[in-house]
Order: sequence, then structure tokens, then C-alpha cells
Amino acid sequence: MKYHEITTALLCPMKYHWSKTLVPHNKESLRKIIYSAFSMFQRGFTKDECSSFIANTFAAKISAAPEPDQEDLIVKKWTALGLWTNFPFDRKEEIRLTYALFDKFEKVLAFSNEYTCILKDKNIESMVINVIRLPALSKRETENGIEFAMRCGYDYKFRPLFYYKKMLVRRTKKDFDRWEKDALAIKIYLETIEKTPFRNTAACCGKQDCDYLKICFDEDELKKQLYYTEVKNGPA
Repeated sequence: MKYHEITTALLCPMKYHWSKTLVPHNKESLRKIIYSAFSMFQRGFTKDECSSFIANTFAAKISAAPEPDQEDLIVKKWTALGLWTNFPFDRKEEIRLTYALFDKFEKVLAFSNEYTCILKDKNIESMVINVIRLPALSKRETENGIEFAMRCGYDYKFRPLFYYKKMLVRRTKKDFDRWEKDALAIKIYLETIEKTPFRNTAACCGKQDCDYLKICFDEDELKKQLYYTEVKNGPA
């Protein structure tokens, strides 16, 4: 299992159950496209080529999306282009996207099992991560969708210190030993919940509603077809 799958299973076993076979339409398009652009950049593509990739990918998604979903994708497109155009980091360094404030995210990194695992796999004790905040703006009553989208994009230019920051992640031998014990316990737990998944209703609605809320309490085949794409090989 990939780490994000483990996190999903621990947060809500039923969400993990759904994620193995159903992918929400336009799921994580902003994160996935940005991470793909950075991956291209690290492999040697120019910044302009990566910008074109972002613009063209979103253009295809917007043209294929139902009209009610198009405005959200337009906002994500301008956000991604603003974020990409103004980022100040080196192409070789690790990046991470987050909605959290930087002081909050630094606390998350201090304990994150994900980065304990990454450092252990790389056989290193520390690394620098370039953290990028995702949009923190709300649409004004006087704005239309395009105006709000452009404001999200330009905000990265006007407030770089609010959106970009380097952070150091460090682990000790004690941290690695603790992670190995936790990993064994997690493995046993996951084997159990895969057989009998249950709903953690505390995770249904947070900063964003759960991606599977539309069907989790009312498993309707028409809703599945309308809002999700069926996958045969489990989560990506």
C-alpha cells in the first residue's frame, strides 16, 4: 500500500473501501497536476513546458466537465498556474502541498510517519522540504468565477512569503525504531478492517466533505455513475 492509502484507511476504513474501486470525477486534479508538473521539471523539462502542461491539462478537463463543475476547475487552473509561475525553489528539492498554515504544518512534519518512512527509505536522517500552501481565499459576493480564479492565481505573486517556505525534517534512531513498531501494529489493523470496513462519521465533513459522502449512506447506482469512475485495479 502507498502511504496515502494507509492514511485514508486509518482515517476512515469505509472511505478506503470505496477508494479501491471508485474515483470521484476530477478527484485531486489540482494536487495531481501540480505534482506532475514538478515531476516533469525535475526530469529536465523547462518551466514554460510545464506551464503549458498545466494549462493544456486543465483545458481538457474543463471542456469535458459538466457545466456545474467547470467554475471549480477554472479556479484550480489559475491557482496552479499562479503557484507554478511564482515558485522560488530549486528543481531538485522535495515539494509538499498543504492547506495548513506553516506553523501548523511544521508541527505535522515533526511527527509525520510519512516522512519518517521517506527518510528511512533514503537512509538519511534529515532533508529539506519546499512547502507550498494551497489557496486560502474565499470568493467575494461581488466576484464572478473568472475574477475569483484570477485573484487566486495572482495572490501567489503578491504574497510569496504566505505561500512558499522551506522546512527541515529530521529524525533520530529512536524515531525510526518507534515507526517500525507502529508499522507492524498498523499492518495488523489494516488486515482486520479490510475484511469488515466501518464508517468513521467524524471524518465525513471537515475542511472539505468526504469524496464518498454522496454514496456512503445511500449506495445508489445512478449516483455512482454520475459522480464516480469505476477502476478495476484499486486506488492509484
